[in-house]
Amino acid sequence: MTPNQESVQTERIFAAIDRLVEQRTAAPEALEQLVRTKLVPVPELSNQFFRVYRGEFQPLSPFNQLEVRRSIARDPDRGIIILEITDKVCVPSAAVRARFGVEPALAPPLSRQPPGSPVYYTYDKPWRKLSLAISRGSPECLRRAVIDWHT
Repeated sequence: MTPNQESVQTERIFAAIDRLVEQRTAAPEALEQLVRTKLVPVPELSNQFFRVYRGEFQPLSPFNQLEVRRSIARDPDRGIIILEITDKVCVPSAAVRARFGVEPALAPPLSRQPPGSPVYYTYDKPWRKLSLAISRGSPECLRRAVIDWHT
């Protein structure tokens, strides 16, 4: 991929994260429109607290999967949105810090996690937190965005 293509993909990924953050409380159907993928219920992952939805992306997309976990009890309303990024694109960790903040809280993998588990850059927000998974090694690339929110 050329540097220009990488830059376009980086902006596309950042724009998707921004849109999901802005619309985090939206119904799954509305989130589908933001990222252009169909979300389907996943009953085997749902429980008495959360309803889980997943959507897969087309091969040319910079995304692999979107998972949405919405609280069933709406008091307070809360949820988690997980956007998985394909390993065909590398958004460098420096670009992530430049976009979201140069001093994130760091959440390194625990010793019980598998080798190669990412480091998370965590940003506290009024609505809860944004966590960005960064692969370890060279290069360090953005692999996942986790939007954990409540109202």
